[in-house]
Amino acid sequence: PFDDEVHRVMTLRIATSARAMSNSELTYLPNFVCDAVTEIIAERWGKVDFAIMNRGGIRQPLPKGDITEGMITSMLPFDNKLVVLRIKGSDLINALEVMTRRRGDAVSRQLDIKFRDHSIVWAKLNGKPINADKYYTMVTVDYLANGGDYMEPLTKAERLFTDTVPYGSLVLEYVKQLGEKGVVINPDGKVRMHN
Repeated sequence: PFDDEVHRVMTLRIATSARAMSNSELTYLPNFVCDAVTEIIAERWGKVDFAIMNRGGIRQPLPKGDITEGMITSMLPFDNKLVVLRIKGSDLINALEVMTRRRGDAVSRQLDIKFRDHSIVWAKLNGKPINADKYYTMVTVDYLANGGDYMEPLTKAERLFTDTVPYGSLVLEYVKQLGEKGVVINPDGKVRMHN
């Protein structure tokens, strides 16, 4: 019975992807995950300004065509939970500079960041420069909120909400809902952190 369940999970189509998406590039797959998380947290907590995720937490690519439950659970296998933070713009800019040391990381569609030599040239939110003195609400995973991947600037933010469900499970349900609605996964391929 266990083998049958594993086979079902690994082979049962839950959605369709318009393209193959790599976890090694800052385009379609990181964009999809970040944008999905902003929509998921809007349902579970409320609207946030943007999302930041670690590309290293996205462990598998997705193929063009059929997407299965097993593919999503393999893509996001960790027990990370979503965290909503209220962060000062100056701390956010410092966090983005940490991300430039990795040559960029996963961010949602609201952000557009240009960097050069590990420093920010510009950082825009919805087309407007991030204000160092303003506060923003963001969603990320507890691993980053706790300072993982050298994201110490995030530890200065105020925690507004910590989810109790692993975010991989939430993304899985999100993908299932897309499939049930007949929506084909087709995220934009814009590089949102670029040099």
